[in-house]
Amino acid sequence: MRNVLSILGGMAVLTLVAFYPATTHASSALEPEQPEEPQLLVRVEPRYPPEAVRDRIEGMVIVAFIVDRAGQVQDPTVVRSEPEGVFDLELIRAVRRWRYTDADDYPMTVRIDMTLDDR
Repeated sequence: MRNVLSILGGMAVLTLVAFYPATTHASSALEPEQPEEPQLLVRVEPRYPPEAVRDRIEGMVIVAFIVDRAGQVQDPTVVRSEPEGVFDLELIRAVRRWRYTDADDYPMTVRIDMTLDDR
């Protein structure tokens, strides 16, 4: 399942992607159902680093984390970033404050594109 969210009126575009384990056979009534993807309730915008604004740097960060039973983000980790290290700290700070519907240790992977708003 893939959800795409755009931050309007901000400086960043957020693309949220959740990955599920692949199954190669038809499911039966005896197999457990796949857990429902938690829904994002509170999204804190990442702060655009002043140096990146000054130097007109844009990029992206992919962050992996777990959504716990209380809907809180646990163990956010940068999987990949371009340019490396420019946005990582601000993205981790923001993602730690996101809140989701309750989940049972649900793994999530999020790509956040950081772009300057030229308006």
